[in-house]
Amino acid sequence: MKNFSRLTLYHKILLLALSMLALLGILLGLLLWNSLYDLTGQQLDQRGMEVTRHIASLSADHVLTDSRYSLHELISETRKNNTDVSYVVVQDAKQGVLAHTFSQGVPRGLMQANPGIGSSVSIVRLNTSEGMVRDILAPIEQGEVGYVRVGLLEDPMRGQIAAHLRNLILATLAVCLLAALLAANLASRIASPITQLALSADQISRGQLNVQVPARSHDEVGLLAKAFGQMAQSLSRTNVERDRLLTELARKERLRKVLLNKVLSAQEDERKRISRELHDETGQALTSLLVSMRMLADRTTDAQQREILLGARDLAANTLRDIRDLAVELRPPVLDDLGLLPAVRKYLTQFEQRHGILVSFTAIDGRVHGPTAMALYRILQEGLTNIIRHADAQSVEITIDIRENHIELIISDDGKGFIVKSLDHTRKDNRLGLYGMRERAALLGGTLTISSAPQKGTVITVVVPNPREE
Repeated sequence: MKNFSRLTLYHKILLLALSMLALLGILLGLLLWNSLYDLTGQQLDQRGMEVTRHIASLSADHVLTDSRYSLHELISETRKNNTDVSYVVVQDAKQGVLAHTFSQGVPRGLMQANPGIGSSVSIVRLNTSEGMVRDILAPIEQGEVGYVRVGLLEDPMRGQIAAHLRNLILATLAVCLLAALLAANLASRIASPITQLALSADQISRGQLNVQVPARSHDEVGLLAKAFGQMAQSLSRTNVERDRLLTELARKERLRKVLLNKVLSAQEDERKRISRELHDETGQALTSLLVSMRMLADRTTDAQQREILLGARDLAANTLRDIRDLAVELRPPVLDDLGLLPAVRKYLTQFEQRHGILVSFTAIDGRVHGPTAMALYRILQEGLTNIIRHADAQSVEITIDIRENHIELIISDDGKGFIVKSLDHTRKDNRLGLYGMRERAALLGGTLTISSAPQKGTVITVVVPNPREE
């Protein structure tokens, strides 16, 4: 059965057709053999009775006149004229032998093999040295005068049957051969379109959607081929439309990145401008105000007024310090002057002092400037802001690994963590801090991954290409 399943459809159909033809031929041969065998047996019995009765009718007078010479002439002539007659024996009413055609006497036991009863014809099949013989015993004058026993050979008639059967078998084989050729042609007509469909399906699976599937007939296979061709054309049109949409989507994605880069660049430029104005103009104005208030406090003689002026001066000094911190946070000058690592160290020192969270910083020395440094600095700022807002952490570990081909930033905390899949809900709630970090990394051609679980803390890993200076 396994070997049958490995055959092609053509060979399966052909094998089934040949098997059915062979089975039909065998059954037909057996049926014909049995039918001819039975018919031949009936014909032999009929012929034997005719010969025996003919001899009985001719030998009655010879038996009554006891003319044994005439009886011998009669049975000898009968045996000579009928080649299928093996022997003839004439008996009297008491089963005594009056004449026979045996050259060496009547074989022992022949009379007992078919003793005969009354006036009816008795037929017994005997196995002799000449083959199967039908021993036919017929009475003469109802058995009152005697009996005639004739041995009729079966082989001549069987030989004729075998010859006819051989001719029939040859004719059957010829018909089976013709039927096999027709079955092979039919199998080819059925299997060829299906094989073509299989080849076309294989070509389509490899992306060759312009394949043509010919429909050579109007039967079910032809309808299947037509439907298959229509499906291939539909897939081709769908792929063309898909490619067009993908091209348009890629174009819009490139445009989105360009616009996002411009937005972030404009944002950084605006932060730089505001930082400079806060540091220069607002800072200088507050410094002048502090000097003026100090001078007024030194000149006044009223202790109450002096206390008020000194309190206002301290408030202005605190405001000046906060403005300067804000200006640095908006655009740290050290980031432009010294690069990423010094800016991060300074920011982490201020972060630890301001929020009371233990910060561990590990970095491999290297210089990172430009957009990459700014993006990583902003990602770090946003990550630490999220820790303050949501993590309830006691310590933070920051690692910056500057390699030849890439830069890796790792932000790890021991906070309460969260289920990463819940980020979809935070996005719906417009809490876009993590998504902004991911967008910044993607704009640099990098990735941002998040690993977290409830009460297990959070690890944010950012990997971006290292823009090595030529």
